[in-house]
Amino acid sequence: MKISLSREALLPVLNAVASVTSGPQEKLIPILGHLLVELEPDGLTLTATDREVEMRGQVELEAGGEQSHQCTVPGKKLAELVQRLAPGSTVELEHKDSWVLARSGRGRYQLATLPPDQFPLLESSDSAPLSFRIGAGELRGLLEATAFSMAQGDVRQYLNGMLWDITEGKLTLVATDGHRLAMTGQEREDLAKAKPQQAILPRKGVLEMQRLLGSVAEDTEVKIELQERFLRLAAGSFNIGFKLLEGTFPEYQKVVPRGGDKVLTVDREMLAGILHRLTVIGDEKTVVGTLKPEGEALIITVRNNDGEEADEQLEADYQGNSLEINFNLRYLLDVLRSLDTQQARFTFTEAGRSALVQSPNIEDTLYVVMPIF
Repeated sequence: MKISLSREALLPVLNAVASVTSGPQEKLIPILGHLLVELEPDGLTLTATDREVEMRGQVELEAGGEQSHQCTVPGKKLAELVQRLAPGSTVELEHKDSWVLARSGRGRYQLATLPPDQFPLLESSDSAPLSFRIGAGELRGLLEATAFSMAQGDVRQYLNGMLWDITEGKLTLVATDGHRLAMTGQEREDLAKAKPQQAILPRKGVLEMQRLLGSVAEDTEVKIELQERFLRLAAGSFNIGFKLLEGTFPEYQKVVPRGGDKVLTVDREMLAGILHRLTVIGDEKTVVGTLKPEGEALIITVRNNDGEEADEQLEADYQGNSLEINFNLRYLLDVLRSLDTQQARFTFTEAGRSALVQSPNIEDTLYVVMPIF
C-alpha cells in the first residue's frame, strides 16, 4: 500500500476516529490503540474501537487504491504527527512488512503495525434493524437536552447511559443519575408503525455521537439503525456503532411529579447567573442552596461547612403556599443552561418532593430535580 494525500483531507477524519482509542485498555490490549486502515478503490477508511464503541471515517482520494489492502497503525501517534505538520503539507503513507512509513517533506517516520486480523470489529446483529433518518441539528439538540443527566461510574450500569424509548410514533430520550432526570421527545411519522422498543445507549457512545454531530453541518442527514444489541449511526463520511447496555431502565414516567399546585416562574438567565455566583460559596461537589419563593421574589441562600454564607434574590412570579426547599444548585444550573427560553417554570408539590422544571408552554422537554434533606 502506498498513498499520498493532503494534511487537510486526512486530519479531520484522523482526529475524529483516533479519539476512540484513548483509554486504559490500549495499554493492556495494544491493538485497541491502533487504527484499522483499509484502502479500497473508492477511498481510504480508518476504523477505531475500544470493543464497546466503533468509529469509522472515510477519506476521499483523488486516486483510490488499485487493490484492496489492510493494515493497522498507532492511532494517537499518527494523529499527533499529522496535527504537527505545517498546513498545506502532503502526507505519504506506505505499508512495508510490519511497518507503516509516513513521509512529509524531508521527514520520515516509521511506525509499528500489528496484524489487521487481530483488530476486533464490532459484531453484527442478526435482527432486522429499526431504521430512521433525522437531521444532525435535530438529534444534537435532543442529546444536549438530556446527556448531562447521565450517571458516570454508577454500579447500576443501566444509569451510565441514555434511554431511547420508541412508543406510539414518538422517540423519547431519558437520562438520570438517580438525583435528577432529563427527558425530551419528538413525534415522528416514520416511527408511527414501529413496534415499541427501548434501548439504553452507553455514556461513551452518547458522548461520541455528540462530538461527531458537532463536526457536521446541521442539515446533514443522519441515518440511525437500532438493533437488539447494537446501534449504528451514519452521518456524512462517518459511521459510529456501539453495544447497548443491558438491564432495565427505571420507569421514568413514575418519577415525574404531576399535579403540583405551587408554581414559580423566573427569568432563566438571571437565575442562572445568581446560581453561578452562589456556587463560589458552596462546597466543591455539592452546593446546597435553599430556595424560598415569596410572592414576587425568590430568595436563595447558601451556607458551607466553614460557616460562610451568601444570599441573593430576584424578581419572580410565585403562585402557591409558602415553601422552603433545598437543592444542589449545580443540578439546577445544569438544567437552566439546557433550556433556551427566556423564562423557566418550577412546579412543586411539597417541600420534601422533587421539583419539575420546564420552559413555559413546552411540554416535550422536562427535568426532575430531587431535593436535599
